[in-house]
Amino acid sequence: MSDAMTLSVQSTTFVASVEHRLIVKSHEVQVLRAQLVVERNLVEDCQSVIRRLKR
Repeated sequence: MSDAMTLSVQSTTFVASVEHRLIVKSHEVQVLRAQLVVERNLVEDCQSVIRRLKR
């Protein structure tokens, strides 16, 4: 295999690896954002209860 072909294969492999990691990280971010929404709603509910109890 020529040096150029070897470099091309290595580059393609590297790009595919980076792409896979970005996809995984993107999914992790989506999951964390969804969890954040749930947590924010829980905080808002708790704050609402606290306000009612203070009356």
